[in-house]
Amino acid sequence: MPGIDDSAIRSRMLVALALAVVLSACERSVSPLAPEAVLTPGTWGAADVRVVTSDSVTQVRVGCDEGTFIGQISLDATGRFSANGTWTQGFQAYFYSPHPVPAQMSGQVNGASLQFAIAAANGTTVISIGPRTAVLGAGSSFGACGV
Repeated sequence: MPGIDDSAIRSRMLVALALAVVLSACERSVSPLAPEAVLTPGTWGAADVRVVTSDSVTQVRVGCDEGTFIGQISLDATGRFSANGTWTQGFQAYFYSPHPVPAQMSGQVNGASLQFAIAAANGTTVISIGPRTAVLGAGSSFGACGV
């Protein structure tokens, strides 16, 4: 082009290329507040609640009741999830099932906080547990179970 120095064109092209590289890297970076693709493995706890998750299974205990959810629990872009599994209810006057029954756990992860609810079905009886909240790395304490 007449009147424009080749070095000026190259310089502008390099600046544009560098800007494009920086911007594309920013788009791929993960914010510390962004949810993970799966529920973070480890122990999540609170009073009367424990959630232990790994690559292959998530075990949940609420009071004297326990659930098992097989596989990793996937999170969507907002940290929400839903997982099918089984629930074993300890003795309660309104719902007693000493064997595992179908259950669904759903909730949301926000940083190190996990809020969840569980719905379990034993024939025509359905019970809801939660919402409950557990914190990654926190301990759990449970009272005595039984009648």
